[in-house]
Amino acid sequence: MAKKEQQSQGGKAGSFWSSILKEKTSLGLFVLLRLFIGYSFLMAGWGKYQSDWLNPSPAVEPLAATLQKFMASPGALPGWYHDLLTEVVIPNAHLFGILICLGEILVGAFLIIGLCTRLAGLLGAFLCLNYLFATAHITIAFKLENEAFVLSCLLIMLAGAGRAWGADWFLRRAFPKIPLW
Repeated sequence: MAKKEQQSQGGKAGSFWSSILKEKTSLGLFVLLRLFIGYSFLMAGWGKYQSDWLNPSPAVEPLAATLQKFMASPGALPGWYHDLLTEVVIPNAHLFGILICLGEILVGAFLIIGLCTRLAGLLGAFLCLNYLFATAHITIAFKLENEAFVLSCLLIMLAGAGRAWGADWFLRRAFPKIPLW
């Protein structure tokens, strides 16, 4: 009887907290990882924004300068990646600089608020995988850091970590058939 009264009085008001507390998966453990990775991406993108990566002047090409340093350092990039950088990315460095800067800011913001975390995790893994190919030959620290970020982004993506304490919780309830959340 008390259960029926509680349902009639509470209705759906208690469903948010009760569903989080009764979540059968361990998505709550991913919240800190999601927030840390999101903050890291947001700060990296914001730093690029403040360093004029969005400047339309061809005289300012921070991405091209950075890639030239990476390519000149001892060790070797994979052949196919070296060709990709020299033939596609460096000639279009301004466009790729804008895409990287905005991509890092968007991935960071989406992970922090838990919105479209599967898509943000996939994009974050793609960005970090490119950073891994560009810097792995320089030091083991660059390699390990980027490998850890790729793995973290993939875990966030596969788990759908935005469903715990994020906007994806609401989107999943509103649109349950869409696998994006």
